[in-house]
Amino acid sequence: MWRRRTRSADRTDSTDSTDSVVETRRGRHWSPAQFVSLIVGAAAIVLGIVALAKTGIHGDSLRTPHREVWSFDHTPLLAVIEIGFGVLLVLASVSAGASRAFMALLGALAVAFGVLILADAWPARMHRWFGVHDRNGWLFVITGGVVLVAGLVLPTFTRPETRVVRERRDDGRVRDERVTNAPA
Repeated sequence: MWRRRTRSADRTDSTDSTDSVVETRRGRHWSPAQFVSLIVGAAAIVLGIVALAKTGIHGDSLRTPHREVWSFDHTPLLAVIEIGFGVLLVLASVSAGASRAFMALLGALAVAFGVLILADAWPARMHRWFGVHDRNGWLFVITGGVVLVAGLVLPTFTRPETRVVRERRDDGRVRDERVTNAPA
């Protein structure tokens, strides 16, 4: 997507009749986990925005009203949490390195929240604050599990760094030399 190039043109000697240009292309890292994070994050943002549009934000309380959105019960607080979860997942999909651990953490938190809902831990409080039922619990367990597995299992692929040394001589001949995994 973005290419960082370093160019330097140096004459090595005043008597030397060649110019050399060194172009370095940095290696790129990517992972299929980035696509999983992007898709799940975008879906969470859309669900949260639709839920927030149906419930609205009320100044006195974020726990009322309770509305059903695509057969999942919501409160404004749960909608805001889903939007935040989706934004964090989209941000985690930007790079392939350390963001996979962050994806796994977000997935584990979603699974834990879903298990709390399914286990009926604090059912009155969970329903009053978030408006959740078993369907919501299963949604959080499944999406959190997918994100957790993607963050832990899917590999990261690397394109190696390459350096191109281009020498131009006074007689007009050009010589290119490509070096892979060369130090900068």
